[in-house]
Amino acid sequence: MEGETGLMLGASGFAKLGVSVAHLVASGQYSQLVATLQQLDGNLKTAVSPLLSVAVQLCHACQHNEQMIATQRQVLGQLEQQQRLQEQQLVTLLQMVEGEETAVSPPTPPLPPAPPAIPQPIPTPDPSPPTLGFFMLGEFRLYQDDQPVQEWPSSKGKAILKYLLLHRHRPVAKEVLMDTFWPDSTADSARNNLNVAIYGLRKALRDGYGDFSHIVFQDNAYRLNSDMVIWVDVEAFMAQVTQGDRARQVGDWQTAVSAYHAAEALYHGEFLSEDRYETWASLEREHLSVQYIQLLQHLCQYHLAQQAYGQCIAAAQKLLVVDPCHEQAHRWLMACYGQQGQRNLALRQYHTCAAALQQELDVEPDPETSQLYEQIRSGQ
Repeated sequence: MEGETGLMLGASGFAKLGVSVAHLVASGQYSQLVATLQQLDGNLKTAVSPLLSVAVQLCHACQHNEQMIATQRQVLGQLEQQQRLQEQQLVTLLQMVEGEETAVSPPTPPLPPAPPAIPQPIPTPDPSPPTLGFFMLGEFRLYQDDQPVQEWPSSKGKAILKYLLLHRHRPVAKEVLMDTFWPDSTADSARNNLNVAIYGLRKALRDGYGDFSHIVFQDNAYRLNSDMVIWVDVEAFMAQVTQGDRARQVGDWQTAVSAYHAAEALYHGEFLSEDRYETWASLEREHLSVQYIQLLQHLCQYHLAQQAYGQCIAAAQKLLVVDPCHEQAHRWLMACYGQQGQRNLALRQYHTCAAALQQELDVEPDPETSQLYEQIRSGQ
């Protein structure tokens, strides 16, 4: 009976607020819907409160999905632009062929056979430049025109492509590449090795593009061809982080959390995980790792304040994957488990924290962590 009363109150509560929940969902107004649900929850405090809490979490998930869809649409828009250009070129070419076949002229007397003509090459439109999608967070992957590039001439050639991509907004001097990838070789040997690697790399990427050069050499420096359409997950990740930081700084937490979730979805692992011991990638790897840790911290703080304990737990667990000694993440987990009534999990998390700190740093947990443990253990 109590459950039925709660549901009736929930239905009438939406009516009193003058809100059409179906309209808010259909129009994607998830922030307003979250505010409405929280207001309704505060007014009712009935058996439907757990349902409202789940609904709020689903709203956040929908916001996150919309952000991911927007990111993918950006890539799709670039592909559609290329598709329209190629279709236009195809139509133009077919119109030329059709015009030659259907042109009507007045009848003329038959002419004597002409001598055989030397066949002339038919002009074809230049292909549009390729669209490249680079994934550098986690294992390196490259897609050219939506097709994975899987054959590489050499590990050095592949590494050079990653290096040029990392520095793609400015040319990289030939000597820098020689010193980076062949530091112990003579100048002549390093130069020859670089030429061989670049040649093999160009050949591997040229499939279907004739004489198009993905890598340009100019003024004694190499760079990626600026005519190409390039999407890089690192740049998309940082764009979302920047958007989230700006929104958070002005108090717009809804926008901030949505952007942070979108950035989190792009982070599939540490930067160029297969090149973990390459010094040229270490600074960028550390920078991106810090950004990832900070956005997870912001998500934990927000979700804990909103009493969205499941989402706070998910973010804190991801923090501990990156840094098992992140003591604040352990405390967030302990607090969330305690609020959920999972006392055993909260106490176990403390012992996991203590073991990690002892093994990695040879230190004891902070007094704040130990105090939280005692509070949970004593049932406070």
